[in-house]
Order: sequence, then C-alpha cells, then structure tokens
Amino acid sequence: MVIKSQAINYIKIELKRDAEIESVSFNPFTFSLSVEGFKLYEKEKKEIFISFKEFFINFSLMPLINKELDFQEIRLTEPKGNVIRLNQEEFNFSDLIKKLSNPNTDTVTTDPKIGPVKTGIITDQVNKEESNWEILIRKFELERLYLLITDKSIAPPAETKIDSFSVTVTDLHLNSADTSGFHLTSKLRRGGTFSLSGNFSMTPLKADLKFSFNEASLVVLSPYISDFAYLRLDDGKLSIDGNLKLNEPSASDKIQVSFNANSKLEDLKLYDTKNDERFLEWKTLTVLDIKGTFNPTQISIGEVDLKNLYARIAIAEDKSFNLSELFKVSPAAEDSGEISDTLAMGFTDPNARFISLTDTNQPFVESVDTGKNQIDFEYDIGKIKIENSEVFFSDFSLPLKFASKIHNMNGEVTGFTSENPLGAEIKLQGTVDEYGLAKIEGKMDPFDPIAYSNIKVNFHNIEM
Repeated sequence: MVIKSQAINYIKIELKRDAEIESVSFNPFTFSLSVEGFKLYEKEKKEIFISFKEFFINFSLMPLINKELDFQEIRLTEPKGNVIRLNQEEFNFSDLIKKLSNPNTDTVTTDPKIGPVKTGIITDQVNKEESNWEILIRKFELERLYLLITDKSIAPPAETKIDSFSVTVTDLHLNSADTSGFHLTSKLRRGGTFSLSGNFSMTPLKADLKFSFNEASLVVLSPYISDFAYLRLDDGKLSIDGNLKLNEPSASDKIQVSFNANSKLEDLKLYDTKNDERFLEWKTLTVLDIKGTFNPTQISIGEVDLKNLYARIAIAEDKSFNLSELFKVSPAAEDSGEISDTLAMGFTDPNARFISLTDTNQPFVESVDTGKNQIDFEYDIGKIKIENSEVFFSDFSLPLKFASKIHNMNGEVTGFTSENPLGAEIKLQGTVDEYGLAKIEGKMDPFDPIAYSNIKVNFHNIEM
C-alpha cells in the first residue's frame, strides 16, 4: 500500500494529473513486481488518457554484483491509450512532454499525507553513473495494445483505431552489438493486418526485418484528402510484403537503408464531391519487384500493372481543368484564360497545342527540353501496363465542343528511368464510343513534363 500511495502522489505532484492503481504486489524471493489496474487521466477532464491491466517485472539479483541489470521478463498487458491532436502544434499529452523535457529541475512540494516530496527525474550525475551499467532484457512483451488516435486539427476530425497490437522482443542488450529478436502484429480496426518481425542490434544499429500489410483499409485517409481537395476516398485496400534492412557502419556514418517489396492497391474509389461524380477508380494496381536504398537514394520497380482504371478528364469553356478545380487551395496561379488548353492537362507551356478531331499527327503536347531535372534521385521502372481501362474525356473550350468515352483502353509505358533523357514512351489504344478508335503515343518526362513532352493523340471514326 505504501508503494501504491507513493506512486499516485508522485504522479499527481510531478505530472499534475490524477491516477488510480488497483494493486501493487512485490515478491522479495523472486524479486518480481506487479502493478495492476493503472489509470492516468486527462489533465482537465475525467477521461482516461492511458491505462493498462498489468505491468509485470521479474528481476535477477545476482548480476548486480557485476553492475548488470538483468530483467528476466517485462510484460505490459492490455494497455489502452487515447491520443488527441488538438491543433497543428498541440496534443493532449503536450504538457507531459514539456515536463519530461526538463528532467533535471528538482522541486520540493508538501503533500498533506506524506509531507515534503522532492520531485525531479534524474540528475546528470546519476545519468553518468548509470551509463556504466549493462542492461539486458531477456523478454519484453506488449500484449494487445488498443490505441485511439483522434485528429481535431482537420474538419471533420479523423479517427484511427489500432487494435490487438502486440510486440515481443527477446534478448535485448542495450548499447551492445548482440542480436535481439523482434515480432510485432496488429489488427487494423477498419480492416486488414500489419506485421513486422526479424532481428536487430543496438550498437551499431543493424536490422533485418520482414514487414507485411494485408488488405489495410485506406478509408482512414479520407479526412486528410478532403481537407485539401473536394475528393472523398470511399474505398481502397493496400497489401505489401517486403524486407527492410538497416546498417550503421559506425557512429559517424549515416545509416544505410535498403528495402524490397511487392505491393497491391485494390478497389480504389475517389469521388468528386464538388461535381458529384466519379473521379478516379481502379480494380487493381500491382507493383512488383520494388527495390530501393537511401544514402544514396535509388529506387527500381520491375513492373506496374494497372487494371480496370476509370478516370474523368474534363476541360470547361473557360479552359479550366477538373483536376485543378478539385484543390481547395490551388497550388498554381489561376488560369487567366490566355494559357492554352495544355495547362488544363497539367502542363504550363503556353506554346503547346491541343489535338484536332481529325485523323492527324498534330502533337497533343510539344515543348523544348530545358535541361532541368526536378528529381534528385535515381529511379527505374521496367514497364507500366494498363489493361481494360476507361477514360471519359471532354473539352468544351473548343469551337466544336467535344466529349467522348475511351473504353477498352490497353497499352504500356516504358523507358521510365532517370537515365533516359528522351523520357518515357507511351503507347495506348482504346475504343471510342461504339466504332471509334483512339491512339495515344509519344514521350514525356513524367516528373517534369514541362521540360520534355511530346505526345500525340489520334481519333479515328468519331461521330460528331
């Protein structure tokens, strides 16, 4: 009971928050400690900030002779947390961070039950002494974490729920090159699972980990998309399987990061809330053989396969483009009407010309290579395949208003690499309405289409 009351009073004085503890038990023979039924409340409300069912420590005494802290087991069971982002800068735990960021300030406060209490975390001298101790945690378990994350900085507020989050770490030797085991699993409340497992060492930092997302719902991102665009994310499931490696050659060297993975994004549905219509959808986007490194930054992709794409491209009479109108705060200057139709397609070359509706090789976009490169990393995508897709295209800025649906669109994009100065090569073909044909061919720099773009669109047998 003494430990329980001391802990509750310390939290109240030091953290300025109320706390509850159901029981504290200590076994002097096994040197184990158990804290059950802990609750820490919000600063100004009676809502619970964090809680847990049990915190258990089993400690070995003998290694103390050799200045070793040997924890046989540390276990935290069913912790629950309520994290709230109040605005762009403040969280519901910001006061705790400010307090813990100044751990060397000691204060003396008088408590009515236990008298004068000296608070403050650890002095520099104690920190220096503890650095000479070896710390070994043979088994650490975090069992069934539940976390509710609420973001009130956007409207409407966004909520993310993490459920059944469990972590097991074995043979953790701090400040050592010894290898530790790691395993993490979690269920995502809106659907899907996440796992991360492998081995790592602390000093120097090295890790070899496998990670996996299995049909993780992306709907939780919808409020963030709606915050800057008139778009609503109605569906989308992400799956990724891969490996991650970290390597710190020495304390003075940058950490080397490398990864490889395969991913699939299924059933994406983006809805245009401004015009109340479908905007962008696809059945599957599969990305195979992803390989990348940081320091230096390089990424390569074997193949991208996009199936059953639906997209809507619309140019209004004032030459405004439906994509640019979807942003609540436009990233570019407003079109004065003097810039050509090409601006509406996402380019800004005022000399570019739009297609005619006859069988022609007139360029859709044609501009001069400026030699600028906006991407400062190396990339290489083997091939992008587009299958059985559909694009609704309209241009009401032309003297003869034009609207058409291109369906059964198939083709590929190749040469998508930073080593190719001529840009990626595009070859697409689809059916227009019932009997027409559309061909899209040319080259462009996908990251800097202003610097280099040369795309031709041919329509054949179009009913007027």
